[in-house]
Amino acid sequence: MIRRPPRSTPLYSSAASDVYKRQSVACSHDGFTRFNKMNLHNRQWTVSSGEMQIIDTLSGEFREAVAYFYLHPTVKITRVEGTLVDLVLPEGQSVKLNFYGAKTIAIKDSDWNPKFGVSIQNKCLTVKIKDKLLQTEMIGEAG
Repeated sequence: MIRRPPRSTPLYSSAASDVYKRQSVACSHDGFTRFNKMNLHNRQWTVSSGEMQIIDTLSGEFREAVAYFYLHPTVKITRVEGTLVDLVLPEGQSVKLNFYGAKTIAIKDSDWNPKFGVSIQNKCLTVKIKDKLLQTEMIGEAG
């Protein structure tokens, strides 16, 4: 059997009527085929002034799906309550995350490797997905 890397396929890029207010890009991959699964993961990012939305859609059968959100070492988690997470950026700005479609959210220790031989401790949000859709909203507030 010949191994091949998972395919990453850009689906489309679109924008609302005012291209400077809202940008959207989407892609998908079938990287789970290495586990003999016929799953497909689609992700769409939509960015506008002060906010970003990420929509993850899963197809096929699976026991459990988990999304991983690795945070920069200078980002601090100040609150996790239900599907809400509050973050503080290095210069004091706050960011609110809401994970619609999340079963659970956990914080795990991780490492960020900015270059070879360098490892800096950081945090990772692990989000167990309830069904086949996770919608993540990030809203920034002035610090």
